[in-house]
Formats: sequence, C-alpha cells, structure tokens
Amino acid sequence: MTDRASTPGPSEDSWRRTDALFSEALELPRSERSAFLERACGPDEALRSRLDRLLRTADRDEDPLMSPERMLGADLEELFSDEDDEAGSDPHIGLRLGPYALVRRIGRGGSGSVYVAERVDGLFEARVAVKLLRRGVDTDDVLRRFRAERRILASLQHPNIARLIDGGATPDGRPYLVMELIDGVPLTDYCDTRRLSVRQRLEMFVRVARAVEYAHQSLVVHRDIKPSNILVAADEEPKLLDFGIAKLLDPQGPEVELTATRARMLTPAFASPEQLRGERITTATDVYQLGILLYTLLTGQRPFDDGSPIGASEVRSDPGVEPARPSTVVGKTPRTDAAWRSDGDAATRAGRRRSEPARLGRELRGDLDTIVMTCLRPEPARRYGSAAALADDVRRFLASHPIRARRPTIGYTMLRFMRRRPGVVAALAAISLVVWAYMGTSSAHARQLQVEWDRAQSEERRATQVSSFLVELFSARAPGAAGDTLSARALLDAGVERIRTQLTDDPETRGALLLTLGQAYDNLGAGPRALELLHEALQLHTEMYGEADPRTLLALERVAHVRHDSQHDTVALALLLRAITLRRAQVPVDTPAVSTNMRLLALTLGNLERTDSALVVLDEVIAMRHGSEGVAIHAGDLHDRGRLLFRSGDFAGAELAYREALPLLRATPLDDPSRLILLLQHHGMALRQLERPAAAEPLYQEALALQRASFGSRAPRTLDLIKSVAHVLDNLGRHDEAEPLLRESVEINRAAWGDDSWQTAGAMGEVGAHFHDRGDHLAAESAFRASLAVTIRALGQDHSYVGNARSWLARALAGQSRFAEAEAEALHAVALLEASPHDAARRLLPEVRGALASLYDAWGRPEEAAAARRAAGRP
Repeated sequence: MTDRASTPGPSEDSWRRTDALFSEALELPRSERSAFLERACGPDEALRSRLDRLLRTADRDEDPLMSPERMLGADLEELFSDEDDEAGSDPHIGLRLGPYALVRRIGRGGSGSVYVAERVDGLFEARVAVKLLRRGVDTDDVLRRFRAERRILASLQHPNIARLIDGGATPDGRPYLVMELIDGVPLTDYCDTRRLSVRQRLEMFVRVARAVEYAHQSLVVHRDIKPSNILVAADEEPKLLDFGIAKLLDPQGPEVELTATRARMLTPAFASPEQLRGERITTATDVYQLGILLYTLLTGQRPFDDGSPIGASEVRSDPGVEPARPSTVVGKTPRTDAAWRSDGDAATRAGRRRSEPARLGRELRGDLDTIVMTCLRPEPARRYGSAAALADDVRRFLASHPIRARRPTIGYTMLRFMRRRPGVVAALAAISLVVWAYMGTSSAHARQLQVEWDRAQSEERRATQVSSFLVELFSARAPGAAGDTLSARALLDAGVERIRTQLTDDPETRGALLLTLGQAYDNLGAGPRALELLHEALQLHTEMYGEADPRTLLALERVAHVRHDSQHDTVALALLLRAITLRRAQVPVDTPAVSTNMRLLALTLGNLERTDSALVVLDEVIAMRHGSEGVAIHAGDLHDRGRLLFRSGDFAGAELAYREALPLLRATPLDDPSRLILLLQHHGMALRQLERPAAAEPLYQEALALQRASFGSRAPRTLDLIKSVAHVLDNLGRHDEAEPLLRESVEINRAAWGDDSWQTAGAMGEVGAHFHDRGDHLAAESAFRASLAVTIRALGQDHSYVGNARSWLARALAGQSRFAEAEAEALHAVALLEASPHDAARRLLPEVRGALASLYDAWGRPEEAAAARRAAGRP
C-alpha cells in the first residue's frame, strides 16, 4: 500500500491559491467555469487539474450546508484520487410528498437534494422547491441544521424572503421542506444584464437590507449573504434565500449555533473577519456581508480582489487590513492574473452601470465610499449598528440627505442640502440679493423678520405645551368614567384623521403628533390603536433622523413599551433589545432610561418562559439602580423578582422577595393603591403555595379591603380577591365565613353580566366546590346543577365549559354513592372536552379523567379505574 505521507504534494502557497480559486469558481454558474479556469490557471496544468477534480467533487457532493472551506478541510489527496461517478437516474423523481410530486432535480449535495415539485392533488396548480435530506446522512448535526432551517423559515414572512410553504417526512422518515420556488437570477447578474444605474442598484440593495433587518428582528442572523443567495425573478423583487447555516437566536428555545471551529459553515469569499477567525457571530456579521454585496454591486468586483496569490479570505481575517475604497478601484483595469475576479475591464464595468470610469469614480467618492467602508470595518462594533441603520443611510444618500456615518460638518451639510433642493437654493440666493439691496435703506424689514422669527419660536413652544397637555389630560382621566373615555376616544380619532389629511407635506410635525396621540391612545387602554400610530411615528422618525437619533430612539422605546404591555412576545423582546443597545451607546448604563428598558426586557423574558435569563437581567437592574431611583422603584423591582420566582416554581424565593418589598411599598405615599393591592395578593398566593394559609389570610383581607374602598365591588380584581379570601378561609376550616363571600361573588356577577352568563355560572360553580370540599355533597349537587343549567343557556350544549361543569356534578354525585349517574356525567364531560378544539379544554382532560378513575375506585371497578388513569397519563 502506498504511504500517502511520502507522496509529493502541492506547496502551501499552491494550496492557498487553490483555495481562493476554488471558492471563486463555486460562485460561478457551471457554464462559465471553463472560461474562468482558462483565465485563472493559464499554462498551470497542475492547478487546472486540481480545480477540475475539486469542482467535479463539489458537483457530486456539494451540500447546501457544506462550504468550500469545509470541503477543502478534508483530505485533499483523497479527493484527488476519487474516480468520477456516472450520473444515473434519480429514483426520487415522481415521489409523492403530501400534495406534491417531485419533477426535476435542480441541486444535489452530500446531505440532500433540491427538486422542483408540482402540486398533483387537483385542488390547484403550483410549482414549489422541495429540499429533501438524503438517506444515510441523517446525523444529529445534519438533522439539527435541517430542523433549525425549518424553524427559521417558519418564523420569517417577508416579501423579500423566500417562503416556507410546508414540511414533513417521507415514508422512511427523512425530513423535507417545501419552499417557494424562485425562478430567477442572482442579484448581480440581474443588475448587470439590465445595465442598472448606481441609483437603481442602491434601490434594489435597500430592499435586501430591509429583508435582512426583518430577519434580525426575528432573532435570525443569515451569515451567508451573497449574490447567489439573492435571486431576482420576473416580478423584479429580490428574494433572500438559503437559511441553511443561519444562526437562530430564538428566546423560546435553545440558541442554535451552527458554526464551529472544526467545520465552519461559510462561504470564504463573503465571510466576515470574525467568521474567518471562528469568533462570535452577531448581526454585525450580516452587515459586513451586506457591505461586500454593496461593494460588488457598485464596482463589479469584490473587496480585496487585487490579484494577490494569497486568498482574499486570509487578508480579510487580519483585523488591521481594510479594502480599497470603491471609488478608487472602478477606474482601474485589473491585472491579467486577476481579471477573472471582476466582470471585465474598467470601461466595461462602468458601462454596465450606465457610466464611464471617471464619472463612476466621482459618483462613488464621498458618501458611498463611507457607507461601504463603514460596513467593512474589521471590528464589528465599528460597523453600522444594524441592517436598518445601513439601509437608512443608503436611503438618505438617495434623498440627498446627510448620511449618519459621516461627521456632519457645516460645509458637508450645506452641500447635501444644495443637491437635495437646488430650486430652494436658487430662491434663497435671489432672496439674499434682495435682502442685501434693502439692508442699507430699510432696517424696518430686518425688525419685521425678527418679529416673525420670535413668533415662530413662540408657536413651536406652544405646540409642544399643547401636546404635553393632551397626554396629561388623558392620563388623568377618572377610572371607570366611560362617558369621558368615549369623548376622549372620539377626539383622538378626529385628531388622527386631521393629521393624515392636513399634514401630508410636513412629516416632522406629523411624526411628533402621531407619537403624542399614540401615547394618549395607550393611556386610554387602546393598545392596538396606539401601536399602529406609534409604529407609523417610528417609521417617519427613522426616515427623517436615522435610527440612532434621540427622537427616533424615543419613538422606538414607546413602541417597545406598548408592545410589552399588550403582548409580551418575541417582537417586544427584539424591540427592547434594540432600544437597550442604542441607549447604552448614548448614555451611561445605569441611567433610568436604560434600567427601565432592561426591567421590561426581564418581564418579557419571564412571560416567554425564559425565567433564568429574566432573573439575570432583573438582578442587573436591581444592582444598577441600588435604590438610587427611590424606595417605590426598588420595591417594584423586588415585586417583579418575586413574580419571576413564583412562575418558576420557587415559591419560597418568591415569598422572600415579596416580604422584602412589602414594608418598602407600605412606607411610600401612593396616589393609586393598585401596586400595594397586587403585592399583597401575590404575597398571599406564595404563602398558600407554601401551605401557610394562616399567614396568607391577613394579607388577602387587607388587599380586599383596599380594593373595595378604592375601586368598588364590581371590579374584576375585587372578584378575584373575594374568591381568594374565601378559599383561604376554607383552607383554615372557617367555612361559615367563606360561604357568604362566595354567594356575594355570584350576586356581583349576576348584576354585572346577567342571570344567564358564563361568568355567573362560574361563580355558582365556586359555591358548589366550596360545599364539595366541606363534604356536603347534596348542597354541592344543587349548586353544580344550577351552574350547569346557566352554562348551557349561555354557551350551548357542546361547549367545553359544559364538560367541566358536568365533571364537577359527577363528583358531587359520586360523593353520594350515585355511581351510575356520576359515570354518565363524567363520560359526557370527557367526550365534550375531547371534541373541543381549544387548548384549555385539552389541559382539563387529565384532571377530568383522573376524577373518573377515582369514581371507578369508589365504585369497586379497578379495571376501569386503571384504564382511566392510563388515559389521564397517571400511574
């Protein structure tokens, strides 16, 4: 056997050149590779042979999840010794996957293939792309990446991102994805063949950047942005695809990290320095790759492609190296050995941009150079803070506004204004001549101008005061004053209509007023309407001032806060993270603005069941504030900590936090006792979970007394507290004190909702449960039958609430040894809950089946009891 170690092989420099050329060749269509190899290799037949064999191997084994770097990381000598495979027929053609049948293979790799498929179920016609995992490669790593791609695609719904349509598994268990079929060409090819101008290319680029920013807001980093992953179809819309190596930062699940130093998944020609060095990946990685894309769109060649025999990826991994500015390369014809790296000589490249070299260089010099070079800074922290900030600067350039990445000197700002408003500049010049002509003879004109200026300043101050007054007015409305709320809502609706019809040409005023009225809607409890206006205000502020401007940041924070208050979802999480990042870049980390956002971030994480992360963030908030923002704020932070611990099941920790917060809040003068009432209620809940009802009872009683005095007996929280006090009294055996409270709850619900409401039925059921727990099964039966009758009248015979009511009636009947009647009610309850489409009904099923098992136990039917327990998932 041959000793492979003794076989002469290519030198290190030769391998590096092979690496660079192989990476470039893979980016080309197969039809263009031969010409490319002729230009790149010249007379070097050994190099040409190595590349031919590598490319044939890639055609046979190229996995959409396998990069050139990973392939070159294998044993190259072994690759060179492989024999070519003969292309055979694909046995999967015609395979039926759900309503789709595979028609044609359009891509093949080591771990799977991509097919065109057609819908064949007759409902309608459709063509899709199907990504199918190959049998035998379903390792844990590959399956994890495949599942990650499916999760990522399912979370992204954007007009410039290829959609996930469906997914599933083949009969033998292999997973597949059904995706939107994009019949298009790479973005750079599209721009070149249509000879799009620089402006048109920038407009296309903005759409791509907005799609990337959308992915970032969904907590996804693409990590492989390149022209071949951005296709443009007949509708002229760019589509971002191939999230196969994306990084998922989903707060509802474990972070999926698919990059490892031993097998980095990337395209070297488009990789960021931190990717090449195997360092932490963030959204800044995508910003860097967008910079390479923009460089290529503007110049026709990629940064660092200067013909050096050292691979561009190796140069780029050096943190001290930056590429040549775009404006300096468009006038140069690449050296002969580097011609393959661009799309032709200088004149050809400029012509594809409807320009000529010198003029194209002037067009790129200045702002576009700055934008591109800001993206391509080696240090991630010095790039644009987000894809949105990058897109915003490109849009500002297109609108002739000063860009944010450039220092706003007076001369630069005036130059951008002159380009944006040449007519205004001409008019101002004419006015200046007139003013100069009159200055010597008419000082009255100057005095009049000063009067008009003072008047304008006064009107601006007055408008600000009126806006603040409106917010304060709606914030100070009386609780429960329904008439006032309606009139306020009508006034706000009229104000929004007026803003949209009368201020169309004044975006600054429109944005400020939308922000004010959005806040007012939120004060009225109209969260969805508030979010609509605040989102509109945020978009206007971003377009006018840029993402990092304090006015835009204030709008972002208001959107984040209202979203948190209303939904506690991943969108709120992303908004809060962005607001915190921007705030920390502008002010010290321990300022109230930062700590407020971090507190809301902790609560959002808690609601997303990321309790450990939430506690870490909240503890940082408590340490940052260290009581400096007042006793009431510190008490609120401790209350929040208790709520997070309670949700995680740490009732002792929660009780300790509540106990520490309570004296602080009691010592604080409060205009609104709601916070104290809620803290008392939560403290009581923790004590009940710790089986300390005697300690919980006085807290509940105090909370109920405060609630009645402040908000009356019909408020929802009053009813909750009445039930809590009754339950704790039952726990203490003080049943005679509990019963009047539960009957009061029935009467309050009857007065508020009517005799035949499900709310009244629920209160009646509480009375029945009270008697059932006391062992008075006859009284319990009476109350449960009354509750069942009202539930049926309110919701109909088949509602899941009816199933729950029948289950409780069955328990009262079983308590009287009326087992046959009890069984009939219990089985009816199970059937209703099984038929219900609602999650709440399915969550009740184990309890109801467990009660049925207890019934059979008492009846002496152990086999049926065991079957019921198995169905309930209990031993």
